[in-house]
Amino acid sequence: VISLFISRKEDVRRIIKFQKVSFQPVLLLGVFAALVMLSVIVTQHGPVTRYLYPLFGVAAICAALALDKLRRVSLLGCVFLTMAWVGFYMVTTYEMYKRAGVMSGVSVLQSRVNRLSPAVDFFKSNNIRTVYTGFMDSSSLTFLSGGEVVGVEYSKSVRGKKQKARSAVDPRFAVLLANGNKVDRETFQNYLSENGIDHRTDRLGSYLILWNFKGETGAVDGLRSLIG
Repeated sequence: VISLFISRKEDVRRIIKFQKVSFQPVLLLGVFAALVMLSVIVTQHGPVTRYLYPLFGVAAICAALALDKLRRVSLLGCVFLTMAWVGFYMVTTYEMYKRAGVMSGVSVLQSRVNRLSPAVDFFKSNNIRTVYTGFMDSSSLTFLSGGEVVGVEYSKSVRGKKQKARSAVDPRFAVLLANGNKVDRETFQNYLSENGIDHRTDRLGSYLILWNFKGETGAVDGLRSLIG
């Protein structure tokens, strides 16, 4: 990175001053690497694999530019490498579905019952339309129930602000907690105990369901966005 910047002092100077420079993939790579190192120093979190993800886009652009140059020299060679590139992604995608148990050979296997399905049936049978849960399960609940059960995040995040506002007026709601989420589970249980909120508890598979809350209205509504 240092040698790249030394050899392109003028471009680096223009970038620092936010001035226009000609597009050069190698320069983009250098700037990205420098920003990654700077962010690691500032956050002091150490090297993390996710920092490399943006490099994929840069590498794809570089590969596309290289293929375009090859096309002018050899159309057949360009087609061959493009097909190899596409084939690589097809194989990778196939292996992912194979490991997930969705495919075997060239056949699609019958989908297994989603782990949220019993919870969806439970909410429907108890006439519960609004369910507060974690980020990973909120949209799945809505999708699997066909909109009959609305999953809402129980965090203070601004995501889904409009849906949170609509669901806030529903007095009959439940909280769905994954068994593996020990921190959130303890937070809810401590809150219920400290505020003297009576409730029912049910376990379905890998989930804990809290519902039928009875207590001071403000305290009960606090369950809707309890997690920071």
